Amino acid sequence: MTYKSLVAATFMAISAAEAENVHAGQNSGAFAAMCKLARALMEPPEIPPKQQLKTPEYYEILQRNMTLSDSKWQALFANLAKPMEWATEAPQTGAATEDWSEMWEDWKKSIQEIQDTPGKTKNKIKYFSGLTPAQRKAVEPEIRIIAETAMHIVKTPLAAEPTGTLIDSPNIKAKLKALFIGTGATTIGSATLAQIFGTATPGSSNRGTACTATDPADATKTLLAAIACVCDNENSGQAKDICYKSRGGTEWQNTGNPTDTTVRALGKKCLTDDHTSVISTDLMAAIESILDQTTTDGTHTYLGAYETSCNGQQSNGRCIKWENKKPHEILQEAKTPWLSKLYQLSQAISIRKQNNEKILRAQETIKTLSLRAKALENPQHISEVLVPLETSTPGKEGSQQNNQCTNHKANATCTPDNNCKWTSTDKSDGDFCKPKEGEGQTTQAGAKEEATGTAATTGCAKHGTKANCENYKTCDKQNCAWRKGKDNEDDKDTEKCRNGSFLLNKKMALSMAAVFINLVAFQGFKDFCTF
Repeated sequence: MTYKSLVAATFMAISAAEAENVHAGQNSGAFAAMCKLARALMEPPEIPPKQQLKTPEYYEILQRNMTLSDSKWQALFANLAKPMEWATEAPQTGAATEDWSEMWEDWKKSIQEIQDTPGKTKNKIKYFSGLTPAQRKAVEPEIRIIAETAMHIVKTPLAAEPTGTLIDSPNIKAKLKALFIGTGATTIGSATLAQIFGTATPGSSNRGTACTATDPADATKTLLAAIACVCDNENSGQAKDICYKSRGGTEWQNTGNPTDTTVRALGKKCLTDDHTSVISTDLMAAIESILDQTTTDGTHTYLGAYETSCNGQQSNGRCIKWENKKPHEILQEAKTPWLSKLYQLSQAISIRKQNNEKILRAQETIKTLSLRAKALENPQHISEVLVPLETSTPGKEGSQQNNQCTNHKANATCTPDNNCKWTSTDKSDGDFCKPKEGEGQTTQAGAKEEATGTAATTGCAKHGTKANCENYKTCDKQNCAWRKGKDNEDDKDTEKCRNGSFLLNKKMALSMAAVFINLVAFQGFKDFCTF
């Protein structure tokens, strides 16, 4: 239930006060609601553990990416004054300021996992050790895309949990029990007035004062104290059994103090009537049952029967009073933590469950990315993994045909049908299969000309104006930046549309992520932007 609907339900539940003296059974509904809350405090729900976006698989992806990065990039993590020690803060060059602020700790952790000291790789690190230099170069772009995609996933927006809640308390059971019977009390049977009310003389021996939530002595800080205010009998012939029949015990006189044995009996009654434990979905229901029993005179809110006060007399009322509080406002009242803290806990559990659902989906996708990155360490997998991801570009077809010819090691399979020819005159096997002249060959010069001719029309550079550059977005985030060049970039002094990070842009990372998911038939992850 949302907060707004909870408030609406609260006001719908408000009823007019009894226009008559307090009578037997009048507070039975309030007592039942308070007992339901008591069971929630004594049998707390299971607290879901907080899931983490940054898993070991995520850091392993970053380590693989760092392994393939050049020495100049890795050197940025070394202390300039002491090159054999790690830097303690992010450098000002090598990446965008935003990237450093977001990723410094993760990048630093990843390089320290693969190197003992700057530049010295740990003996146990074997990432891509089975690949040739050419193969390492071939997989580097895809590993970068995988890393960029993982970095985007761990930025999944999550709702903030309420601060100061009990959800992560190491002794949550003890703290919740204390909200029922008092700090230091181990059982209901041993709880003292000082533990239940915070003092041996609640309200300075005045029941009406003790049962008002604004009392400086915090007499209503435990649920059991509140139950005593609502259910404990008054003497001198006043109405009895207001909460349940044959309540018995010593009465709480208006100008006196309650009796600990009588108050403890009220608490025991709550737990002996129903041993059903409360599961997490019942927390809000228990709170709503309290709100359903509240009444208001337009200024103050009451739980239990009231006429003019909560001093216990049948002509005035047996209740607890929240002074100057609307019914929905008592959920935040610090003077009654048995209600406000349980409400905060129920909200925190609800938010955590929603966040965990997002995180678990993200974790599954990161696992998929990690497995793909690991597959690229196997030389036998490189061609079959990389080839499906390539797209057709001018000049590339010939390069692929060249690779196909070199795959043929026997004269029998190196045929003109494959646009190949066998160049040896005396051997029938070996590295002698070459592409036929004029069939799909591109010279280095031609490749260079192609790269030069298209550089200005691909990637971020194709967005020629500042406006077009800044409007090129994915998930409401800019993929490119209108800026001058950084280290290792061309035209350093010229402002133009460039990649926003030293890695590949997010659009490519997002499109690659879709490919990864299709390859493993992963269906749970729908959208990197919204999860």
